[in-house]
Amino acid sequence: MTLYPKEHISLARYTSLNLGGYAEYFIEVPSKDVFLKAVAWAGERKIPVTILGGGKNTLVADAGIQGLVLRMAMRGLTISGCEVTAEAGVVLGVLAQHTARAGLAGLEWTCGVPGTVGGAVRGNAGAFGGEIRDTLVSVEAWDGSTLRTLTNAACGFSYRESFFKTDEGRGSVILSAKFSLRAEDAKTCGVRVKELSQKKTASQPLQSVTAGCTFKNIRFAKPDPLWTKKIPRRFLDAGVIPAGWLIDEVGLKGKKIGGISISDRHGNFFLNDGTGTADEMVQLISMAKMRVRDQFGIQLQEEIQLLGFE
Repeated sequence: MTLYPKEHISLARYTSLNLGGYAEYFIEVPSKDVFLKAVAWAGERKIPVTILGGGKNTLVADAGIQGLVLRMAMRGLTISGCEVTAEAGVVLGVLAQHTARAGLAGLEWTCGVPGTVGGAVRGNAGAFGGEIRDTLVSVEAWDGSTLRTLTNAACGFSYRESFFKTDEGRGSVILSAKFSLRAEDAKTCGVRVKELSQKKTASQPLQSVTAGCTFKNIRFAKPDPLWTKKIPRRFLDAGVIPAGWLIDEVGLKGKKIGGISISDRHGNFFLNDGTGTADEMVQLISMAKMRVRDQFGIQLQEEIQLLGFE
């Protein structure tokens, strides 16, 4: 098979924020074979490779991305007993629906999470008390020279983090993931998926042009003594402070810079009205971080992935 990379392709159309410049070269990857050929093609030309997943929790720079951009469109999904293997491009909502219909419980929470399996594994995505690491058995990944299988433990999961986001693992590319679920009545699983989907829709601006949650929530084992007069007891007792609550408290809900605004429905969702730029998004992110740091002494960390920024 001969590869024919596209040149000067707008990446905005491939992200849910509809932001970002152009890829120097671009290949849509429907299979492992195409992926291996694509990285070999880039290696021969000594150009960098950037992985673009579903584009749901991603901000691409206005200047675009130099080198080869690979959009992971591998969407194979197989079920064998209670084990499910999903390729990197499988949409999480599809994963939730298919496993529920098969009478397998454990991934219903993924129904309302934007993105694909690859990105979810990389960021240890979670919602409604569930996380990827809870049911993941292993990951098949390309480490830059060979295919590897990593166990759950080897993935180094923590809150919205994994081995794949570390300096050592950043060059690895997730190709597929295997999950171990538990058998349950399919109707019960389906009802749970429907209920969680409705709950997500009711609390978040999912119909808007957004990348999902911009910042990680603040997790801690022991609260900072300085927080006791500023943070509600319910958050201190739970060991988590919602980033959206912090942004609301500093008065930024509805704040707008150019075509980018902070949702007045959920403070952790940043919206593009169709005229925004990645630079405006970065400006609003910086403003939110500064306001929260100044008022609460808390440093927000981005959950959104930034691509093409120096």
